[in-house]
Amino acid sequence: MKVYGLTGGIASGKSTAAKFFAEAGIPVMDADQITRELSQPGGAAHPLILKEFGTDDRNELRQKVFSDPEARKKLEKILHPLIQGETQRRILELSKKNPPFMIYEAALLVETGRHQNFDGLIVVDAPRDKRKSRLRARDGHPEEFAEKILNSQISDEERKKPAQHILNNSKTVEDLKAAVINLISNL
Repeated sequence: MKVYGLTGGIASGKSTAAKFFAEAGIPVMDADQITRELSQPGGAAHPLILKEFGTDDRNELRQKVFSDPEARKKLEKILHPLIQGETQRRILELSKKNPPFMIYEAALLVETGRHQNFDGLIVVDAPRDKRKSRLRARDGHPEEFAEKILNSQISDEERKKPAQHILNNSKTVEDLKAAVINLISNL
């Protein structure tokens, strides 16, 4: 069974694209959901996060990791191996259902080199100004913090280089849905 990585910069619309894949009957694994499960009380990462950062509050952690690159590296060092292990377990479980292929949605596939572990990479792309506007509207961040988050990520061009498929999300949600449906028929 093929597994395609799905990524994009923050507020690019990758979660919306993932929703459209799921609505079309394609299994989608969400790395953010796996991260939340691992990070909450009872999750494997929870005690490690508390020990390293003194808090498990997602907003506090977000402020820390987007303000301090070293803090971000420490959090990634805790989470990434656990996420990879849980991902492999879930892929094996889902493969028993014999879907045509599967989508793994994650923000840092290119940055971590994990895009190479999949049968292909799909990047959701949207102009930076649209992404900043969406980020501010969605999370209520002031402009400076939204800019800091965008600057902490690799460039859109770097993210698109290893992609086999690019979904343009610069227009409407309906356009993105049509692009996803078209891609499904071509995978």
